[in-house]
Amino acid sequence: MLFYEIVNHLKMGISDNDIREAITRPSNAASLPGYYYLTPEIERKIGTSPISKNR
Repeated sequence: MLFYEIVNHLKMGISDNDIREAITRPSNAASLPGYYYLTPEIERKIGTSPISKNR
């Protein structure tokens, strides 16, 4: 199951570098091509709680 929300990353304080970092780390790659898990820094900025990658 996948949940997603489209947000304006700049309004959330998420920089282009934050996004670049998320997509260049192999550990952030999701099983679906083109999807990536949030980094702890991005989670902090949008105020989400961590979601386990092992579910």
